Amino acid sequence: MRSRPLWKRALGRLRREMGARRHAAADEEILRRFRDGGFITADESRLVSERLDSAPPEPLVLPESPIGRVRPTIDRQAALVEAGDAIRGSIRLFGREQDLLDPSSWHRDPLRSTPWPDCNHARIRLDDPGRGGDARMAWEPARFHNALLLARAHLVAPESGAAGSLLAQIESFETGCSPFRTIHWAVGMEVAIRGAALCFALESLRGAPELTAGRRERIVRLLFLHGLFLEHHIERNPLGFTTNHTIADHAGLCILGQLYRGADAGERWRAIGAAGLRECLAEQVLAGGAHAEGSLPYERFCLEAGLAAFAALPSQERVGLDGPLRALALHLRAAALPSGLPFIGDGDDSFFPPFACRPFEALDPLDPEPVLQAAEALLALPGLRLRRESCEAAIWLGAAGDVESGTATPRAVAGSSDAAATPPASAPPPSPSGLTPHARGFIPFDAPPLRGLIVARDRHQGWLPTHAHNDLLSIVLDLAGEPLLIDPGTGGYGCDRALRHRLRSTGAHSTLELAGREQSPIDPRTTFEGPASISCGARVRRADRPDIACWHEGFGEGLIHTRRVRVRMRLLFIEDVVSSRDAPGAPEAVESILRFRLGPGARVRVEENRRGQACAIDLPSGTARFILLRPASASWQIGAEPISRRYGSAESAPVLEARHVGPPPHRWLTVVRAEAPRNRS
Repeated sequence: MRSRPLWKRALGRLRREMGARRHAAADEEILRRFRDGGFITADESRLVSERLDSAPPEPLVLPESPIGRVRPTIDRQAALVEAGDAIRGSIRLFGREQDLLDPSSWHRDPLRSTPWPDCNHARIRLDDPGRGGDARMAWEPARFHNALLLARAHLVAPESGAAGSLLAQIESFETGCSPFRTIHWAVGMEVAIRGAALCFALESLRGAPELTAGRRERIVRLLFLHGLFLEHHIERNPLGFTTNHTIADHAGLCILGQLYRGADAGERWRAIGAAGLRECLAEQVLAGGAHAEGSLPYERFCLEAGLAAFAALPSQERVGLDGPLRALALHLRAAALPSGLPFIGDGDDSFFPPFACRPFEALDPLDPEPVLQAAEALLALPGLRLRRESCEAAIWLGAAGDVESGTATPRAVAGSSDAAATPPASAPPPSPSGLTPHARGFIPFDAPPLRGLIVARDRHQGWLPTHAHNDLLSIVLDLAGEPLLIDPGTGGYGCDRALRHRLRSTGAHSTLELAGREQSPIDPRTTFEGPASISCGARVRRADRPDIACWHEGFGEGLIHTRRVRVRMRLLFIEDVVSSRDAPGAPEAVESILRFRLGPGARVRVEENRRGQACAIDLPSGTARFILLRPASASWQIGAEPISRRYGSAESAPVLEARHVGPPPHRWLTVVRAEAPRNRS
């Protein structure tokens, strides 16, 4: 990669500096007006402070207080154990301890000794390639998900000191992170998550003796600053479209606006938030319910944020939100495999409150169940849940504490012989072949005991170039409820850019790669940009017996990759063809590489048989044989490649790989035969 000329770099720095000065001046004017009482009157401030007092006549942000339905579901001993570190003033994140009572600790970078600067947020460059840290890791403690742990501990054990610890942590943050300064005011989404977390947590603290009048007044002022920041710093992509950040910003405004209802600013925030959510959902929820950023973990996050705002808004302000949220929830439900949510696209272990009611490292970013249960309750979608027992996060937003027998299907248990063979009875039906199921972003298929998805998109559906990977035609596959073929994950954003680019590349997915080519170019200087739009499509030939054909032209030079997935006689046939349109400059010979990325628990054995070379993949749930029938010259090679199932970490997992060199067309045929272990009486 050639570096930019010196004059272009200097011009870029000058533009950034001028923009930062304008932003800093505008922020200072907002803060001056706030200090002078130009945004909220003393009476309005007193009104909100009284809501934080004991036994008020109305809940804080939800139409009904969640305390009555949440308290009986909390196990006292478990709540105290899970909040133990937070009660003592620390928290464990990304394998590291963070002191939450030291005001200077909020600036520390977990990956380097140099702290994040204490300056106006506009001067902080998050994607500086010269900086080795990762803003996402620094942000997590200031999202205040630990406030929910402390709130539930206080609910069941007021004598535990949880209320006092939470208030001390809020004061530590306020002292260490001046408004509109530091890394924790650099992004609206972080402000929205923090504001929402504190709003939900404070519902449980009302009446606590530690919540004195002076502390209530400080919290009212601090949260008001969160609303002011969001009102004036709604995020959009530089190209003008909305993203998951924009959804989070507006969700935060809805929740803060409900807290400050009755005040002019609160009414304005709620109106801005509801209108902004409608715009975001109209742009980002595509035909078929897919989220436009092409990432299932981010789709889960956006549904969480949308539902939290929906729950907080009065019924008359929910108009236009329920339809897109229903589509998003049904899409996420259809994507869920027995082993959990496939890691398609980026994911950074983000949650929107109250969907983080457990210690951070115990949260499962690939578990869609809490948000599906909340959607079932809020959007009147019976049968959406996968498990019978209700999740605590969903109970916060109105899900039932328990479910009557027969109204839900328990989630499949990994290792059970029929976990993947029979999808839940309430699963949404597959799209008829006359529709465009590839608008979903994936097409599901069943070949018991295999169950999987193939990644397929339609370039005309409005996909956004943000968090998708170069993963078109990749396959994700479960064997009897355990992951067999997986997507590799994300790794990190700033902490290891090389690993991030490697994990989002074509070669990191279970698809076909042409040597040295990507489906869409990856610029090593960028961090957050996803793939560009390329010619691609898919169709389902039969809905009753899977027969799926997908294609894309991302490799250029007139080359087309077509993948057909069929199920016949309990066998899964995967046929790949690389053909050429004979366009000018088309290569006379190419190298195609077929890869299948296996789960970290897989054990691989090479077998020879009369039909071709086979690799036997052993899992506790059974054995799958990948038999390579064509081309005759190719053979399986077994290697190991990095994956990242949790943000900021990496491990190694097996990969099957075969190569072929020659002029197009290349024809590959892989047959997968799976056997679940027999039940033993």
